[in-house]
Amino acid sequence: MKIFTAAVLIAIGLAVLLVWRTPPMTKGAYRLGFLLGLAAFGGTILSGRSSWTLYLGPNHGAPLVAFLSRFLAAMPFVLLVEAGFSGYRGFSSWMRYVSLSLAALGGVGLTASLLLPILLRR
Repeated sequence: MKIFTAAVLIAIGLAVLLVWRTPPMTKGAYRLGFLLGLAAFGGTILSGRSSWTLYLGPNHGAPLVAFLSRFLAAMPFVLLVEAGFSGYRGFSSWMRYVSLSLAALGGVGLTASLLLPILLRR
């Protein structure tokens, strides 16, 4: 659970990094965001958890948590998209295209993770 929490925090941090467009933002910050995003993605995939079971108590926030937990399957792909765009902004060599291909791969996975349950339900 600690790896998952760290991955969620890194995803939120990458989103803030990508939206922030002030001049003090250097290429090094984007490179660090790329590396942290890939590390969080690897930690999420290799965490060894066999199930993503979520136990909810009878509190008032349970419906909100149940709604948000539907997006857990999309979280690794969101990390790939954010890390790819961060790497695209941070690098200026051939790594820029590697980062862009990672973002495209994450976009395909994100689309599949959102559409596949709908298509399998039919």
